[in-house]
Amino acid sequence: MRFVFHAMLGVSLVVASAGIVLGAQARSGCDAAATGPSHTAALRRGPREHVAIEQTIAPPLPVSPRYGAEVGSGPTLSWRLPAGTDGARVELCPTSDFSDATTRHLDVPGEELRLPAEWPAGVWYWRLRGREQGAVGDRATPTWMVYVAPVS
Repeated sequence: MRFVFHAMLGVSLVVASAGIVLGAQARSGCDAAATGPSHTAALRRGPREHVAIEQTIAPPLPVSPRYGAEVGSGPTLSWRLPAGTDGARVELCPTSDFSDATTRHLDVPGEELRLPAEWPAGVWYWRLRGREQGAVGDRATPTWMVYVAPVS
């Protein structure tokens, strides 16, 4: 009986030591993998670039008046908002270059803007930028043109 006890104790010690040795080898294998090619490639990638929210806001889709249309006093400009936006910045300018000195910026909630009846007659160029919770997008729509007829 004494022999059986010592034999079982010996087998238990061998199994325990083998487990410890195999665990140590597995751990050192993980450390080696962390310095392998995939880890090195991840380090070379560097930090992710930060994208400002203004770059992610899509511009609305202009709907009316159609390009080059003649409209009367107080025309309504309309557009469709992309998902996630709550309004638009309407940029109106008498020249197609949208210079800072002559461009009018109007922040509008929703999908339309009615210009005042006393809006100056002539050719007006307009484009839109999306708005989301007060932030205005960087991307503008293509330029549209409308002719506001003089009041008779």
